[in-house]
Amino acid sequence: VPTLRENKEIDYQVGQKTYKIKVAVIHPEDRKNTPYIILNHGRASEHLEQADFTYFLELGRYLTNMGFTVVIPIRVGYGRERETDIESDFPVNARTCQAKLEFGAEVMADEGRVINEFVRSLPYINPENGIMGGHSFGGAMAVAVGGHNLPGIKGIVSLSGGMGGKANSEPMCKDDTARIFENYSKLTNVPELWVYGDKDDRLKNAYQGWYDSFQKGGGTAQLVVINNGTHNIGSSERISEVSKIIKQYAIERGVISE
Repeated sequence: VPTLRENKEIDYQVGQKTYKIKVAVIHPEDRKNTPYIILNHGRASEHLEQADFTYFLELGRYLTNMGFTVVIPIRVGYGRERETDIESDFPVNARTCQAKLEFGAEVMADEGRVINEFVRSLPYINPENGIMGGHSFGGAMAVAVGGHNLPGIKGIVSLSGGMGGKANSEPMCKDDTARIFENYSKLTNVPELWVYGDKDDRLKNAYQGWYDSFQKGGGTAQLVVINNGTHNIGSSERISEVSKIIKQYAIERGVISE
């Protein structure tokens, strides 16, 4: 499918300061009323690595072939022109691991709100037919957004979604993450899709406890575990398999047709 790519900036207000959220918008050429999917990046150790459009470009090509307009944001505090890392600019009373993770999740959810508002204003978008997705910390962002039931969002896709991940060790504060996901599950109205690899070196098998907590809180999610999949299932490693899983979910949610 021939596509057009536009690079745009969204104003994001925090107190008296205005930041910029950069986005790449990839949409099928000459199509109107398209469904949309927002793909949010994770939080690696290097900010340049965190803020690279290219991680999702190959998955984006698969999704535009399905008819999606694909939106890839770079959140505040990431990228070459690094600004304040607002996701970890904790208030003084956020002293526990859970409080810090909750703060970061809510900051991301608010960024997601602003990104979603922008996307729904695009002239070639169907504003009532969207999916919020993300990888790793961006997957946790998608779950947080799900708890806010944003206009137009009919699906939540979390790829290796979680918080506190560390290479080759158990994720930090994994029980706190479970409680946070359980709290969001009590608020969301949208059935979610959670996809993990069984060889995830950052999250190990913590996803099972997070999923159980989400279900316990009353949320509905489909858990898909990819055999021999690693943390980077959203990149070229298992891209065809992941795109098919997302497609089936999007069909079930009525976002796209078969």
